[in-house]
Amino acid sequence: MTDLGGDVVLSLPPRSSHLRIARLTASSFAADLGFGLDDTEDLRVAVTELCSALLHDERSHDGDGPRIELHYRVDGDRVVIEGRRPGMSGAPPELDPIARELLAVTTDAHSLEAQDDDWTFIVRKGASDPA
Repeated sequence: MTDLGGDVVLSLPPRSSHLRIARLTASSFAADLGFGLDDTEDLRVAVTELCSALLHDERSHDGDGPRIELHYRVDGDRVVIEGRRPGMSGAPPELDPIARELLAVTTDAHSLEAQDDDWTFIVRKGASDPA
C-alpha cells in the first residue's frame, strides 16, 4: 500500500459553495495515486453528487444546521471518501436517477444511507485499466 501521509478529515458548513473544497481534496488524492483526468473527474463528480444529497434539507439554504464531515483515505490503489451529516432524522433524499446511474458507472462502489440520526455516504474509486 502506498503511504501518502495519512487520512484527511474535513468539516464543512452545509453550503453548496463549499463543495469545491471537497472536490479539490478528492482531486488531490486521485493525483497522488496517478489517476488520469477521466478518473479524477469521475471522483469529483461522485463527491459532488453525494455531498449534494447531504445538503437536501431546509436548513442548508442559509448555511445553518449540522456540518458535513468528510474523511478521505487511500486503501491500496483506491481513494475512499466517507461523508457524514449528523443530526439528520429520517432517510436521506433519493438520488436523481441520472446521478444514480452515473455513480454506478463511474465508481467502484458507493452508498447513501441513514445510520442512527446521521446521513452517510461512502464512495470508492480506483484508476481505470489503461485501454
